Amino acid sequence: MRKVLFWIVLLGSVRLSAQEIIGSLQTNPVIIQHYNQHYNNIIKHHIVPQPIPNDTLPFLDDFSRPGPYPDSSKWIDKSVFINRTFAIAPPSIGVATFDGLDSTGYPYDFSASPTTVAPADYLTSRPINMPAAGGDYDSSVFFSFYYQAQGNGIYPKTDDSLVLEFYAPNSRTWNWIWSVPGYQPVFPDTGFHLVMIHIKDTAFFQTGFQFRFRNYACPCGNVDHWNIDYVYLNKSRNYNDTVFQDIAFVYNPSPLLKNYHQMPWRQFIRSELADTLSTFIRNNNTSAVNRTYTYQIDSGSTTLSPIWTPSASNLFPFDTSGYCPYKPFARPPMVDSSSIGPVFKDTAEFVWTSYFNNNSGDFDYYNDTVRYYQRFTDYYAYDDGTAEQAYFLQSEPTFDPSFCMQFKLNAVDTIRAIELFFNPVVTNATLFGFRLAVWNDKGGMPGTQIYTDTILEYPDYVQGTFNQFAVYRMRDTAFVLQPGYWYFGFTQDNSTTNENPLNIGFDVNTNSNSKTWVNVDGSWQQSDPTGPNGPVTGTVMLRPLFGVNRSLTGIQNPKKPAVNFAVYPNPASTSANLILSSSNESNPTYSMSLLDTYGNLLLTINNYKATPIDCSSLAEGVYFIRLSDQKFNSSVKRLVVIH
Repeated sequence: MRKVLFWIVLLGSVRLSAQEIIGSLQTNPVIIQHYNQHYNNIIKHHIVPQPIPNDTLPFLDDFSRPGPYPDSSKWIDKSVFINRTFAIAPPSIGVATFDGLDSTGYPYDFSASPTTVAPADYLTSRPINMPAAGGDYDSSVFFSFYYQAQGNGIYPKTDDSLVLEFYAPNSRTWNWIWSVPGYQPVFPDTGFHLVMIHIKDTAFFQTGFQFRFRNYACPCGNVDHWNIDYVYLNKSRNYNDTVFQDIAFVYNPSPLLKNYHQMPWRQFIRSELADTLSTFIRNNNTSAVNRTYTYQIDSGSTTLSPIWTPSASNLFPFDTSGYCPYKPFARPPMVDSSSIGPVFKDTAEFVWTSYFNNNSGDFDYYNDTVRYYQRFTDYYAYDDGTAEQAYFLQSEPTFDPSFCMQFKLNAVDTIRAIELFFNPVVTNATLFGFRLAVWNDKGGMPGTQIYTDTILEYPDYVQGTFNQFAVYRMRDTAFVLQPGYWYFGFTQDNSTTNENPLNIGFDVNTNSNSKTWVNVDGSWQQSDPTGPNGPVTGTVMLRPLFGVNRSLTGIQNPKKPAVNFAVYPNPASTSANLILSSSNESNPTYSMSLLDTYGNLLLTINNYKATPIDCSSLAEGVYFIRLSDQKFNSSVKRLVVIH
């Protein structure tokens, strides 16, 4: 797990004082799922790519259309991530995020060291029919955009950069126009920076003109983030044309619930509703604008009354007044679960929609309407379902640390399982054990540990699906809990994890630190994780699942493989040893294979006897060791070589 090792080394100076560490994701599960679905659709329906026509001015994109790929009517490539979660205080909802991942959601180069800098993402416009040079075009064509370093991700290092290039059709060359080196923002520097470029060179006033953004980053993972917004190319502009006649939502709506993003329908009562609902609205103009908008909540095909349209209000410019929330919507009109009779209905869904009335400006529709889907199923969730970073829990090797989150039951219920989202990596970390656990409440903090699974569980880093949670069943399937506060989590087994801590998805757009507790030295402490910039607020992606006679979806109770081994030391320099676990067979016979990241077979030993693997002649990077027994059971571990 090279990126895990990278963050442990990077933050080693704070290890004794900060046992909770926030690091980078190595992949992007949102893009992985979308890519897999898109690829399968192309194969199934034999979709043939269509030729790309030339567009005309103006060119305008605020990335508010649904992602995760750029709008194909404007852009020709797919490597950047269109999203609504990585930006802080964007001009409009949605940004294009540059990182070290390709269009499939995986690193460009798994074997790259953390200090590697290489070309990564591209965002290239479709060909544009630029007006012929001459007249007022030479003095009035301007290109502008906003950019932000880091946002909710990992800041780009000083050797990284964001670059803008223009394409000259006649010479068929890409030309450097602008760039900015990476840097670590000084908080609270969370704003977007405007870049304004006057296009004068006649080489660009041709049919087939294009522009592109690209970044230099570590090609090893979901790191070195840049966000861009409001890309605008047009004539009849000047250096003062920096104002957008646009009223926009900037964030996804908040949940209808007061404390959770989701909760079991059988546990929902009226007091769980948020006291008020409000939205963040940004006026990108320089003068006040009078607008009205509407709140609407629907359940299936039924619109719950009332549809609430506040009286028109003045929205003042963002630069002078910040965000302009309308008067908040009072307690939403939702029925509680007690009004539907016996609990035969286990799920419910409500859609909260906010939209502007008769809004007109530079952008229409996509940033004028936002929706939140409030779903009730059989689990509690503080997180919004999307991981931006990763959470690591560390302690001394002689102590088994514990982690838990507080949830409130409003009715008697049965805890069935705990769902965990482990940060996706290349291979499953099947040696890192933990035990599910439940604690009662002791004055607002964990009290007595009333349940501990006797069998070790192992992380499953689920690949190919959208933020898939692994479902770990409780061994005691009739563990009934009374109403009140309970704490659900796990105890990490340091005899197996050693210096390879569990890495769980971390949602930075919600803050549940006050509901999260850790025990790394014998006493419980409220969560206070540390990232590269200091303390971090967010939510560890853990969800307790309740109910009786319900089907459990997801990946259930991953098991330790039949062939089990560890690699030591790892990273290795001259040699690496395979430490084999005990086997039911008296004299097990193994076959060992060493492969590079491209799947090339470098070494095979058919009757392997745990002899050291010579690493002295291997180039620095990541390799995979596959160990198989005579029954064709096998397991794969990663080996990092550093000289």
